[in-house]
Amino acid sequence: MPIFPFIIAVFILVSIALVLTFRIGLNPAESKQRSFAHRSRNLLIIYGVITFCLIIALSIFLYLR
Repeated sequence: MPIFPFIIAVFILVSIALVLTFRIGLNPAESKQRSFAHRSRNLLIIYGVITFCLIIALSIFLYLR
């Protein structure tokens, strides 16, 4: 089983997640006035965890290959 589709899927998911994070951070739909860093911090943590899980999945895939 080739690994290239997995790598392409990871890059696509991470890039979409980062673009959406910055769009939400720049145009929030909330009543409080918060800074860009404060608004997007939690989203960046979530996407970081997702990326970390994908890296673990890739390492397991490569180990079992």
